[in-house]
Amino acid sequence: DKSRLDEDTRNAFSASGASHLLAVSGLHVGIIYAYLSMIIPSLMSAYGRVLRELAIILVMWAYAVMIGSPLSIIRSLIMFSVAFVCSSLRRDSSPLNSLAVAAVVILFIDPNGLYDIGFQLSFLAVFFILFLQPSLSQLVRPENPVVAYLWNLVTVSVSAQIGTAPLVAYVFNALPSYFLITNIVAIPVMFAIVACAMLMCMAAVVPIAGRLLAAVITFSVDFLDEAMRWIVDTPGSVMDTYIDSVTDVWLIYVMLTAVSVWIIYRKSKTLIWIACTADVWMALSLFDIC
Repeated sequence: DKSRLDEDTRNAFSASGASHLLAVSGLHVGIIYAYLSMIIPSLMSAYGRVLRELAIILVMWAYAVMIGSPLSIIRSLIMFSVAFVCSSLRRDSSPLNSLAVAAVVILFIDPNGLYDIGFQLSFLAVFFILFLQPSLSQLVRPENPVVAYLWNLVTVSVSAQIGTAPLVAYVFNALPSYFLITNIVAIPVMFAIVACAMLMCMAAVVPIAGRLLAAVITFSVDFLDEAMRWIVDTPGSVMDTYIDSVTDVWLIYVMLTAVSVWIIYRKSKTLIWIACTADVWMALSLFDIC
């Protein structure tokens, strides 16, 4: 429910690159899944573990229905459900195939969803995270667990930004400059906020515990709000962009995909595709065809 958010807060989160935190998304589904996994007891038998996972997924689907079934939640839950079915059948699951199944199911129910900017950004971000992030994370292998966590957060953020930047630049004519700082600060704080909120609901029967958790949530929300405003007020926090052609957007995505393939597979032929795409793009721009 964002009805009480003022315009300054919305603009601060948008300009800092944290607007995804204001929408219920796969991040929140992951937090809820982790939370339910902790509180629902694990049964020893294989049949018992299947029942446990089924109970978690049913609760998460009930949650999605309760909040109005936004596309980002449906996408995440379909992927979770596909992974659950594959695990129950003792079959390997592919995250990219699960993402494709989610897209097909959503568009079968609502074909017009293809033209929704939220649908496009959500699937682009997840696709590039699944496709590119594993290779980026292997570039550096920190031994310290804290550094490893931060590096993983950086690679996820960079992958998502690469996947969404051309479309965001075309639609909004601006890109956040400090998205890495934003995500490194905001995602752990958001995890704490959601986890404490769920704990507070359970701790309602113990007044002192409820008040303590409420204080933690209030402090975390205020800190997150101030941090986003500080990032926005930093000089150069937003880059103006001038992509005014759909053709340009498609050509950028072709180049990004080719570069990603080269990073993953290191095939020299991919460099030819990159060069050809760049040549076509420059030719179209030169003759003002786009």
